Amino acid sequence: MLTDLPSSWSHTDENVATLVDLQTYWLSAEYVKWTTDAAEAKRAAASREKPPPMPLIQPVARRPRAAHEAAVRRYEELRSRAEQPDESAHRQWTARELWAHISGSV
Repeated sequence: MLTDLPSSWSHTDENVATLVDLQTYWLSAEYVKWTTDAAEAKRAAASREKPPPMPLIQPVARRPRAAHEAAVRRYEELRSRAEQPDESAHRQWTARELWAHISGSV
């Protein structure tokens, strides 16, 4: 969740934009499931790396420029962290660690 929002962009506006991001992510994931056959899915699962512990949801909703840039920076930071091998990816997260990851306060 972004905390440094412009005064013209409320928390409700950001929540709605986040829901649009989530819905777009979900629809994309469902589309891949709908259009991928079982053999193709098996090959892809065998050849790829382990996914990050949390889904990386790209900001796609329309936001004011400052809020959009902040959301993109947060996404890029999370993506770069997910690409780096980390021992925390191999252990179960505590609720506090998970919340810190989701809220971006890490």
